[in-house]
Amino acid sequence: MKTIKEYIQQKFTCVAPECTVRAAAEEMIRTGVETLFITKDDEVVGVIGIRDLFTIPIPASYGGPMKADEEETLLRAWENTPVEHLMNPHIISVPENYPLMDAAKVMINEGKHPLAILQGKQLIGILDRRDIVRALLTMVD
Repeated sequence: MKTIKEYIQQKFTCVAPECTVRAAAEEMIRTGVETLFITKDDEVVGVIGIRDLFTIPIPASYGGPMKADEEETLLRAWENTPVEHLMNPHIISVPENYPLMDAAKVMINEGKHPLAILQGKQLIGILDRRDIVRALLTMVD
């Protein structure tokens, strides 16, 4: 049974809980990732995805297509809101010796990726859907 160990990405992006939503968005764009892990004292405390950027509270006056002033309101909220207010504290993780297809099932059943690979509470790598596909393609040879 193949494990995920040799397919784990060692390169991932973390930000602190007090990082603003805007800084997190800029980091996502700069690094080309859609998920950031939130760490405090080298421990993973949460995760935020690019779609979470749009869950920041919108003014009660919102009632249809966003107008320029509402876009500005959203951008101001990004400037003033730390990611800890939007992050999901429920980290989906698996150990580095986890079976490959079981990791794929976790992603499907939880609807989340990438998976965090933790050693204790410290993030040591990630595994996303591309890694699973890459692993499967190497088995076909």
